[in-house]
Amino acid sequence: NEVFVCVQAPSKKQQSKPDEIIVGSSIGTLRVLNIERHTLVTTIDAAHRGTIHQVAFANDGKRVASCSEDGTCKIWDLSSSHQPIYTIETNKWISSCAFDLATDRLVIGGDCPLSLWHLAMLSSSPSKQKPLLVYNSIPTPIYSIALCSVDDDTILVGGDTNKLYSIPKNGDEQTMTISRPTTPSPIYTIATTTNKNLPKDNEEVKVAVAGSHWQIDSFAITETNIRKIGHYEFSK
Repeated sequence: NEVFVCVQAPSKKQQSKPDEIIVGSSIGTLRVLNIERHTLVTTIDAAHRGTIHQVAFANDGKRVASCSEDGTCKIWDLSSSHQPIYTIETNKWISSCAFDLATDRLVIGGDCPLSLWHLAMLSSSPSKQKPLLVYNSIPTPIYSIALCSVDDDTILVGGDTNKLYSIPKNGDEQTMTISRPTTPSPIYTIATTTNKNLPKDNEEVKVAVAGSHWQIDSFAITETNIRKIGHYEFSK
């Protein structure tokens, strides 16, 4: 039986069609739904050969990325075609993907290493795709990825350990990676928000981390530090 595994709604910056959401399923099908009209807009059968773990909207409001158990991450323009624009193959399952704010780079991770891809450098041939960077210092498997900071230059990663990792997107991962212990382990979800009341050069990103636990941790993150600011415990 088919199960809906992931759903994503566009943010305000991504709202070319604000009433539409995209859903990925356990049989590799992508669906676009209009939640205002309660209608199915489009379906891509066999978008992937396995469970779709995550979908992500690009900030241009046109493109969508989907990543799957089948070891691929595909980039789509759902307004023009039911064929992917690009396909990234890793030969290991991919659980997470995220576009940067400029929508020219994509971060993916899973049982494969965390990697950064420049969309302008992608080829129409999956076998010729090469990542811009591979962050081998981050342990796998990876279950959750988020891009944050004022200039969108920090990658947050959670996976099969009780650690939240912060890596500079374009910097030296060996000397600049920061990690902090977390109560949830593994980490399945990282949610971020920016405090817009702070000056830009001192701006902190507030982060919540959840996983295989009844407790949630929260952190404040800058480009050079992670500090724990809260801990929320719910009944078992």
